[in-house]
Amino acid sequence: MRPLLHLQIMLLFLTLLALQGCNKPFVTNPSLKQVTATPTSQERGKALFEGTVAPLPEGFVACKTCHLVTGDLSSSIGPNLMGVAARAGTRIAGLSAAEYLRRSIAKHDEYLVEGFEPSMVLAVVGKDYTEILTPPQLDDLVAYLIKLNEK
Repeated sequence: MRPLLHLQIMLLFLTLLALQGCNKPFVTNPSLKQVTATPTSQERGKALFEGTVAPLPEGFVACKTCHLVTGDLSSSIGPNLMGVAARAGTRIAGLSAAEYLRRSIAKHDEYLVEGFEPSMVLAVVGKDYTEILTPPQLDDLVAYLIKLNEK
């Protein structure tokens, strides 16, 4: 593994470890009911991607920790996901973009994009997302990713 990448992984892991207890919601008056609109699947997926859903699933590391969604298609630890639906539908013959994305989220190393290191999710998160997210949460992430368009 390249020394700089190894250092980035270690710093990311230490940051995530330090922030593990910071995702608890703050409630000033629990007797007050919050009135909110029901979010769509895409909105829930975006919240999962960004790590802004509360409470976060136990052991979950926000997708944006490793993936960008920028129009310039620069990359981070993982591939940039802007416009991923257009690419996902062409990766594996016989798989739709949604099927490819769902399987790629569930088991990150099943389909490795050229130029990226295997086992990164296991190094950072410690387990596959099928052990962390529910099937509806996986559906929400796919719904969000399918709607990302290149700028």
